[in-house]
Amino acid sequence: MTIIITYLITNMIRTYSIYCFIGNLLQKKRFTSRVIIMAYGIYYFLTILINVNFINSPPNLTINPSLNMVFNLFMGFIMALFYKTAFYKRLLATSFIYILSIASEYYTAAAIGFLFQTPISAAISKIDLLIPGIIVSTLLMLGFVKLINCSLFKRPDTYDSKLPRSYWLAVFLVPASSTYILHVLVTQIYSEKVKELLSIEIIILILLVINILIFYLYNNLIKEESIIYENILLTQQNDAFQKQAKLIHKFQEDIRGQKHDMKHHLSVIETLAEQRQIEVLLEYVNGIIEFTHITESGIACGDIVIDAIVNSKLYLASQQDTKLKLHIELPDILHINQMDLTIILGNLLDNALEACIKLPVEERLILVDISYHHKALSIEIRNPYHVQSLDIRDGKIYSTKKDQGWHGIGLNNVKQTVEKYKGVFEYFTSEENGKNFFIVQALLYQ
Repeated sequence: MTIIITYLITNMIRTYSIYCFIGNLLQKKRFTSRVIIMAYGIYYFLTILINVNFINSPPNLTINPSLNMVFNLFMGFIMALFYKTAFYKRLLATSFIYILSIASEYYTAAAIGFLFQTPISAAISKIDLLIPGIIVSTLLMLGFVKLINCSLFKRPDTYDSKLPRSYWLAVFLVPASSTYILHVLVTQIYSEKVKELLSIEIIILILLVINILIFYLYNNLIKEESIIYENILLTQQNDAFQKQAKLIHKFQEDIRGQKHDMKHHLSVIETLAEQRQIEVLLEYVNGIIEFTHITESGIACGDIVIDAIVNSKLYLASQQDTKLKLHIELPDILHINQMDLTIILGNLLDNALEACIKLPVEERLILVDISYHHKALSIEIRNPYHVQSLDIRDGKIYSTKKDQGWHGIGLNNVKQTVEKYKGVFEYFTSEENGKNFFIVQALLYQ
């Protein structure tokens, strides 16, 4: 009975370790914390049902290595489904946590067998060795998880990077192969002689170190990719700010020139007024109104990022003869990350401009509505498009650009960015007045 009580307590710690590890690796929860905790509670009780034989009286602990491996891998993957992430990350999380679990268990078992000079099969049957073994292996696993989460694996706070298939497959094969090797060792370890346990212990230790190093390299690869992506966004922002600065400078020059001309106009108006030549005066004033052209500096909504991005797109739109009609209504302070605004507005406006350039000049039009109501930022962009230029498959839109690398951000990443604010992102097509319009809508909550 003492063994069962020990197992029940240590299994709580083990389940907690799995929760910490998977939660730290995947982070983005698909459900509320309460639902996820309930799922881990179910996992805890299922583990007890699998490993504790309640038929006997009193109940005893009967662990089948093969059944235990299949169950833990399956349940680990199920737990990973509670988080929003790519399929390969779920596989990695499941594989890594199983490696930590099995390595801690059987490294402890091999160490006990070697230290006490007794076969593991005999050690398991001794309560005075089995109970310390269960406790040590559980605490060892928790220690591994805390070490990796706190020291080796620190997630970047920026873009949620996605590795190419060739990368993550290579990373996944190491823990997958290690899992197989460990399983083979475990199934044979009961029949090994005591003098051979040291070599098995060393193999398990080496496999554990290799997997931790691979995990560390994987984390750094993700960080490097995030830095590259962030630099691209910063370059886009810098380009937008430079265009904004040029527009403001040009506007200031126009104002200075018009201020100088205005002195002459006022002098003529004063003379005509003194001479009471009303008809000539009105004609002259109407001429000023008709021919005076004040160059717009663009929008000035109060948010420096939105101003810079939208004004840079206004400049590009003027270069390609595209009308850009804006309605922007924002508060003085907008609590949205600048990088996120760059991803959303930069990508959506770029897509709209690229769609319009394929149309005749008279059809090029982009309607932008950005407003803030009830603690939510609403963004809607509408533009006509050429039907054959839009690639829609399985309800998703794919890029038609030749450069599929870092050229553009992608609607999928815009959606991920919006979801960070528990928002809603959707896109659809509509036919209005005989024209095909592509419409994107984003709603971000603060």
